[in-house]
Amino acid sequence: MGCTHSKEHSTANKPPAVGILRCHGARWMPAQAVVGTNSYLFRTVHAEVKGLRYLDVRAGKELSVSQKKALKEAVKELDAEGVVAITGDCGSFVHYQTAVRRMTKTPAVLSPLLQAPLLATMYMKEETILVLTNDSSDYDQAALESNLVEIGLSQEDAERFVIQGLQHIEGFSTSEVADMSDERTWAMVDTSERLRLEIMSTIEAAKKANPSLRAILLESTLLPSFSDSMRQTRGVPVFDAITLADYLAAASTDNPRFGSNIDASVWSSAMERANVMDELSQRATPAIGILRIDYSYPPAPGDVDYPGSYYYRTVQEVAAGLTFEAAQEGRPLTAQQREAMEGAIRRLEAAKGVVGITGDCGFLMNYQVDARRMSHLPCFISAMMQCHMLAASFAADEEFLVLTANGKSLAPKFGEMLSLAHVTRPEDQARFHILGCEDVDGFDAVAKGEAVDVARVTPGIVALAKAAAARRPKVRAVLLECTELPPYADALRHALRIPVLDAITLVDFVHSASTDNPAFGVDFQKSSKVFV
Repeated sequence: MGCTHSKEHSTANKPPAVGILRCHGARWMPAQAVVGTNSYLFRTVHAEVKGLRYLDVRAGKELSVSQKKALKEAVKELDAEGVVAITGDCGSFVHYQTAVRRMTKTPAVLSPLLQAPLLATMYMKEETILVLTNDSSDYDQAALESNLVEIGLSQEDAERFVIQGLQHIEGFSTSEVADMSDERTWAMVDTSERLRLEIMSTIEAAKKANPSLRAILLESTLLPSFSDSMRQTRGVPVFDAITLADYLAAASTDNPRFGSNIDASVWSSAMERANVMDELSQRATPAIGILRIDYSYPPAPGDVDYPGSYYYRTVQEVAAGLTFEAAQEGRPLTAQQREAMEGAIRRLEAAKGVVGITGDCGFLMNYQVDARRMSHLPCFISAMMQCHMLAASFAADEEFLVLTANGKSLAPKFGEMLSLAHVTRPEDQARFHILGCEDVDGFDAVAKGEAVDVARVTPGIVALAKAAAARRPKVRAVLLECTELPPYADALRHALRIPVLDAITLVDFVHSASTDNPAFGVDFQKSSKVFV
């Protein structure tokens, strides 16, 4: 999730590198590290933390002086390789999330649990998320909730995440994972029907015990081999180490469907990803519903409303009467607006294959709670929902730019929007800086509802962001709040060499949790390229 290292991008035809901190002597292969699983989007670099063994990490033991030194050295080793993000080889590295993010300028996302705040925002407070761990006898509900609160969730939201262990299945207990005498290595290929059935049976039992379960989060990095089976069997989104790593790499990768495509090495990897994803049938692949405000304009490639911005189908419905001006003001919905919004959501839910609902205006964050209460589908209607990922991934004194169509319009509700994204502490909110694009040459077309000349506007957007980053040397990432800004994401990534998140990275991330991973798993959505 960062393009900060020129070394990486000077290496021809190599995709971005994701760093993996490895427990001392670990033999298992975490999902994001297995050769070939995601070589179309990123490669991996490993660094072993000498003296920090799996059992210590699992227990979250306080680091000794020598372990802390070894951890710093491992982080330094990964940074020297130009990694775009640092992950962990097991979800238990979450215990050292705060420590590691102080050691580097590179985003640290040491556990799949870092996805939890975004999931909490997507679903109603009455809905729950199942968290699968390899062994819940030593990582129980209380431990999970403690980690989630430390990440940034309230206690109430943390309780919505329900732990489920697999220690009753051979190979998953902590002692078996930690046993260095076992020569067996975990493969990413789901070849054991018995094992798959045991895992699915466990999930079914958990579903019966928790009827409000709406998604699955795999804390264990041993489990993504079975994610496709879970998606196919349960029909709910499954988030894991791969959805997180893909998301991080995408924030630093040229988008092959639009944008500048400046960096040849990253472009090559992005095109390979596009080709692989095109192996999925657009009939079988889930679709995303787009809740549109009552505002008509010609969308440019990269805009949320532009169908070609995605490799999957989108369906659009307008909430009549919910205008751009009304969304900016963020006042409570009128009876007419509420009725129109609910009607649009119902039509999106009824559309074939729709698995989630996004919005075509960042200011819709003001109505995220309304949307998720109106729908039985996950709602992620604003790019602002990604703010917590930034706050949690970087050191507490590092900062972010939030680009918007109009800075003065965003400012009054900005704090409330951040709180909805689980960025609640004043000191964390102060790390996000609004940068309005209203004075950029040619960008006034947005306010007028006219077609934007992307080529004309791009230099101004880049110059604006570069000047702001120069004024604030601790800026580590950019968030594009406005859904008409993603066409400039690639140019910003190239110019600033830092991660750029936008509405497209959000939608792609959520969609990936419901989609057949084409690199491994059961291939339940693959076809012979029969498109619609």
